[in-house]
Amino acid sequence: CTDSSTYRGDLRQNPAACHRGLHPLYAPWLSEQTQPSLWAIFFGVLSGQIYLWVNRATTSITYALIVTLAWVINPSGIYLSTFLDGSLLSSLLITWLIFEIWMVWRSGGVAWRIFLVTSLLFLTRSIFQWYFFPVLLLSLFMMGMDRKKLLWITLSLTLVVGGYCTKQFLLYGTFSTTTMASEHL
Repeated sequence: CTDSSTYRGDLRQNPAACHRGLHPLYAPWLSEQTQPSLWAIFFGVLSGQIYLWVNRATTSITYALIVTLAWVINPSGIYLSTFLDGSLLSSLLITWLIFEIWMVWRSGGVAWRIFLVTSLLFLTRSIFQWYFFPVLLLSLFMMGMDRKKLLWITLSLTLVVGGYCTKQFLLYGTFSTTTMASEHL
């Protein structure tokens, strides 16, 4: 707890007591009234990301516009952007990660972007536990990513993931970021 007057006792007994003070992405300004605006921005970013990816893959502006338009008018995309949970954010980050992995296969990729999107996925979605990272790193290695870039990503992710998992262990007695540990694979 950041404020000892809020809660006295062992956090392992009541971890939710200080949730707002400990969660790195807690935003008190994000209410049910402001969240739809943020999700609309995420929907726009995801739509732009889809356009860029299709444009790079096909080098056709027309085809990229058609695919993006199909995404924008697709009811599932509209549903994701109006549903007040993290589904749209997850879709945005997972699509970004897939794009970055595709860029590794296509042209070598950019290490800091892979690190950024992977870290954001780890910090926002519980399905991306620590055991996801060896699989990702092995995949990048097998795709032929430059060893210096791969080493940088490995060390950076080790700091973020290791630090967060250490915090989880010290506060809650588990390295997992969720109570459903190992049920994601």
